[in-house]
Amino acid sequence: MNPQRRKLIAEIASLVEQASESTGEVLEQETEAMDKTPESLQGTANYERSEAAVEILQEVIEALDEAAEKLGSIE
Repeated sequence: MNPQRRKLIAEIASLVEQASESTGEVLEQETEAMDKTPESLQGTANYERSEAAVEILQEVIEALDEAAEKLGSIE
């Protein structure tokens, strides 16, 4: 791979890492909001949507981290 394409791949990897970090911030905020939810509201549909969102955000972070790692392994 030529240096120009390698540089582009490195920039893409950096953007993917930034996306993972931003997603992590949203995950942290959503988790904090759930932690502050009173027990009496933890069985509600809104709380269940938050739980589902947290699970999806965790999966997205894992996928982004894996993508960044794979991009970083390109020589």
